This record gives sequence, C-alpha cells and structure tokens, in this order.
Amino acid sequence: MNDFIIRAAQVPAPCELLNYLDNGAGVIECFNPTGELHEASWDQNQSVVFYEWGRSTRGVECWHTNRELVVRVPKLSSPEDYSIAFAILEFASQSAQDKTVRTNFKPSKFSVDELPSKIDERWILEDHCAAIATLFDQVLLDERGDYLPDNDRGVVSLYAPVRDFFLGNMIVTRLLLSYQPDTPARMLELVHFVFELIRYVQYPERLEMKTATLLTLENGGTAAFVDGEHHTFVPHADCIYLNDHARGCWAALPAEHVKEQFMAHFREPEQMVFYDEFQFAVQPIPELTYRAFVKAVAPLCQSVNIMPSSVLRDAGVIHAID
Repeated sequence: MNDFIIRAAQVPAPCELLNYLDNGAGVIECFNPTGELHEASWDQNQSVVFYEWGRSTRGVECWHTNRELVVRVPKLSSPEDYSIAFAILEFASQSAQDKTVRTNFKPSKFSVDELPSKIDERWILEDHCAAIATLFDQVLLDERGDYLPDNDRGVVSLYAPVRDFFLGNMIVTRLLLSYQPDTPARMLELVHFVFELIRYVQYPERLEMKTATLLTLENGGTAAFVDGEHHTFVPHADCIYLNDHARGCWAALPAEHVKEQFMAHFREPEQMVFYDEFQFAVQPIPELTYRAFVKAVAPLCQSVNIMPSSVLRDAGVIHAID
C-alpha cells in the first residue's frame, strides 16, 4: 500500500471530494467498505473508496484523522486510480498551510506541487513490477524461496471496488508462459494485461455480459445461478446453482469442483474464459449441452437451501423454494 498523508485546516467531506472528482460526469463512484457511507462528514472510523467505473483496478481509499487526510493507493492501482489520488491531494491542499505530503515510502516528504515529478510514470511502473514479482512469489514459492508443487500453491486475494480478484497458480502460470517478462517492455505488457483481467472481473458489463445472480444460502454461503441462456460472468461463490431439468430440481455444484468440471465440458475456444483463479465467463450453452453437463456433474452436486428473497424472484427461480 502506498499512503499519502496531508494535513489540512479543513478536510473536505466525502461528498465534496466526489463532486470535485466527478464534476458531473457520472463516472467516479464511492462507497464505505465497512458500513454505511456518510457523505456529508467523516464519521469516526469511516473510510471511503473512490474509483472510476470501468477503468479503476483497485480504487483509492481515504480516511480522516486528527485534521489529516490519508489517501491510500493499493499496489497494482491503475493510472486512473493514481489520477484520483493526486486530485484528492490537490483539492485537500487548498486549505493546507504548507501543502506538504508525507508518505510511507521513498520519497517520504514532498510538496503537492511535486506530485507529477516525484510519482511519475517510471516510478509507478517500477512499483507495479515490484508488486507483480511479490505476488507471483507468494503464489509459487514457499517460505524458503523454493517452488511449491502445483497442488500446494496458494491464492492471493486482491481487494477491488466491485469484487475481489483472485491470483493463483493457473493465472500466474498462464501469464508467465504468455509474456515471459524478461525485458521492461514485456513486463509492461504483463502489467497491462493484469489490469485488464482485474477490470474484466470488476466490470463485465464492458463486454456486454450478464453477471450471474448471487443467491444467499441458509447456511450463510452464496450460490451463483447459471441458467446457460446468456453470455454470463460467474463471480466467486460457494457453489454454482444449476437447473436439473431431468429430475425437476436444482443442483448445487460445490466451488471445489467448478473449475475442473467447467473446463472439462466446455473446451472450445472462447466458450469459457477464466479471468482469475475462480471467476469466469461462459457463452450461452445450448439446451441439450446444458442438460448433458448437469447430468454429468450430478454425482458431485449437493442439496442446498436458498433464502427466499426478491433477488430470487427477479432471477426467475422463486419456484425452486416454494
């Protein structure tokens, strides 16, 4: 995390920051990741995440403490995120006496006016490259720096504005084979592709995909409803909810079987694409193919209870729990 801290006589409220950042364009959004958003003031322990819809990869988190505004830019934040962070600091500096920005990295102190020169494209790219190397090592290596067997490699979760991005062995291996980042130019290509993967997970609407409806299970988990009728983005869930036409019921395929079974049954190019370790997009599935898939995975499926809600009614599956 890269933190920028500025002391101001009057720290702008979240709504003021949003109005300044968006200026009526309707592309900058904000939310409180820990609870209700109080736009008119900085409530105690409230933080606010600002992001640009369709472009931000990680968003920019802000909070206010002791007349100081902390602006946090996570690792692998897109250029749009850095632009948001710089704009917030510039706006807050209007009520600051010396416009000094403190950081938790080097350079540790400089003026707001020096932002473009101190945190330039080269600095940001080097920070991205270091973050990629660290994340890949977390997935591939053990504590001694030795390569782990494929089955023992972990998954790193990256917080993002709309939904988390999961980096694991499948995606890391694909990236290393595709880009072989042994030169600065190849590393830059890899970084940009990681950004696009994160954006696909955040904003599937950009690719004209329908996001699978997430249903709440009685045990507190979630099920992603996949009907096979649309080009669908399937977010991470505890299971995939399928319509078992043959038996006249509903089948829940647990998450641990989803990747293996979907990849085994939908092998044609572009029919199914994984954007991270768990989340994927699937093209419309012909009815006979869908029925055959549900029949094939039936032995792996479990019985689950869905919580009644308006979401179920909107998804057209309310009769499943009547």
